[in-house]
Amino acid sequence: KITNAYNSGSVKSTNVYVGGVVGYIDSGTITNVHNEGMVEGTGAGYVGGVVGYIDSGTITNAYNTGTISGTDFNIGGIAGYNSGTIMNAYNTGTVKGNTVVGGIVGENGGTITNAYNTGTVSGTNYVGGIVGGEYAGTISNVYNTGEVSSEYANVGGVMGETRGGTISNALWANDLSYTPAEGYMPTQAVGNQSDTATVKGTNLAEMKKAATYDSWKDASSNKIVATTGNAGTAWRIYDGHTTPLLTSLFKGVITVTGLTVEYNGQNHTADISQLTFVPTLSDTSHIFLADSVGRNVGTYGSLYSDQQGYDLVNDKTLTITPIALTATLTGNNVFTKEYDGDATVGQTLTLGSTYTLDKVVSGDTVSIATNTTGSYNNKNAGNGKTISYTGIALDGADAGNYTIAGT
Repeated sequence: KITNAYNSGSVKSTNVYVGGVVGYIDSGTITNVHNEGMVEGTGAGYVGGVVGYIDSGTITNAYNTGTISGTDFNIGGIAGYNSGTIMNAYNTGTVKGNTVVGGIVGENGGTITNAYNTGTVSGTNYVGGIVGGEYAGTISNVYNTGEVSSEYANVGGVMGETRGGTISNALWANDLSYTPAEGYMPTQAVGNQSDTATVKGTNLAEMKKAATYDSWKDASSNKIVATTGNAGTAWRIYDGHTTPLLTSLFKGVITVTGLTVEYNGQNHTADISQLTFVPTLSDTSHIFLADSVGRNVGTYGSLYSDQQGYDLVNDKTLTITPIALTATLTGNNVFTKEYDGDATVGQTLTLGSTYTLDKVVSGDTVSIATNTTGSYNNKNAGNGKTISYTGIALDGADAGNYTIAGT
C-alpha cells in the first residue's frame, strides 16, 4: 500500500517499467499520489507518470503534471499499461512516445473510470487522448481537451484503437486549433470506431456545460457531475467556466459568503477580497471571479475554481437587496367626502398630490399601483378619520428595486 506520496525529480531508465512513483505493481493500492517530474524511458516500454505497469491492484486519486516520454511502446500520463483499476485521475503533462500512447494510459486491459487529460499527446501509432489502445477492460466517464496527434492514422480524441473491451461516457474537444506534433489529428473519438451517442467529439464550449454530462450516472442512476458544492459526487463542474473537475483531488470544500449591499441606483462590484471563506483562505490564486457587476436588485457574479483549488459552496458573489419604502398620505382636504353610508375612499392615489414615498433614488420611476383600494376606519361622518390602503403594490420601471408594506 502506498498513500500520500509524490515525486518532483527526474526519472530516467533504459529498462522496462518506468514510473514517476512506482515502476511495477502486481497488487495492492496506491492512493493520493502525483508526479511533477520528468519521466523518460529510452530503451524499452511501459512508461507512466505515476506507474509504469499495473498488473493488478488499484490506483485512486492520482495525477501527473510532468513530461512523460518513451522511445518504445505503452506510454501514458498515469500508467504505461493497466490491467488493474484506475479511478479519479488526471494528466496535464505532455506525453510523447512511439506506439500505444495515451494521456492517461498507454494500453488498457483493466478499468479506468473518472479520468481526464488536458496535456499534449503524440506518438508514431495508436495514440489517444485518454488511452492509446484497449484490447480488454472497461473505460467510462472520461474526457480529453488536450492536443492529440500521430504519425500514422490510428489516432483518436479519446482512444487510438480498440480491439476489445468497452467504452462509454467518453468525450473529446473536437474544435481545438493547433499544429499537430505529428502528421495526423483525430477525426473521431476512437481511431477505428465511429462515434456513438456517448462516445464522441464535441466543442469545448459544450464540454463546459453541465447538461452535456446528464448521461453520466452511477449505479443508482444518480448524476455524478454536480453543479453545486459539497454534493458528494465524483465530479464538480462550474457551469460555463470549467470542464468537470474531480472532487477527490480538490484541496477541500470551502463555503463562500458573498458581498450584500442595498440598492442605490449605482453599479456595484464585488471582488475576491470582499468575500468571506470558511475555512479561511490565505491563498485564493486558484479561485476566479466572473461577471460580478450589478446595478439592480438581484444576485450576480460567478465564482469558480480550477482543479488545484476548491469545491466551492455558493458561487454567487454579489447580492443587491431592495430599498424598503414608506408611503405617507398628504393634504388636509384631499380625502374629504360627503357621507354616503360607505367607508370606501373614492380618491385615487397620485404620487406627489395624495401621497409621498421616502428613499426613492433620484431619477427612478416608481409609484403605488392604481388598483390599490382605501377605506376610512368606519362609514360615519367625522374629522381626522384614519384612512388605510390595502393591497399596496409598486409600479414603474424601477419598481423591482423597492419593496413596500402591503397596508
